[in-house]
Amino acid sequence: MKRQDITLIAAISIIAAIFSVFISSLLFSGKSKQLSVPTVEQLSAQFPDVQHDPSYKAIFNSNALDPTQTITIGTGSNSQPFSGNQ
Repeated sequence: MKRQDITLIAAISIIAAIFSVFISSLLFSGKSKQLSVPTVEQLSAQFPDVQHDPSYKAIFNSNALDPTQTITIGTGSNSQPFSGNQ
């Protein structure tokens, strides 16, 4: 290609890009709308006292096991169970 051909192709592509931006802004521009977003009330960092609050007695079983308690099975005298010494 000659130098004039490259210059002509570059000039046409720049003009086509400007023209396409202008036409697309006319075709795809919409009306500006104000949208409302629902808000959520702020969460509290305080947890309810479920053991002494009567409204939670109907939900939680007072006779159920507490999974947060540490459970020890046996005497636990082996402090290094994977060392190979028993």
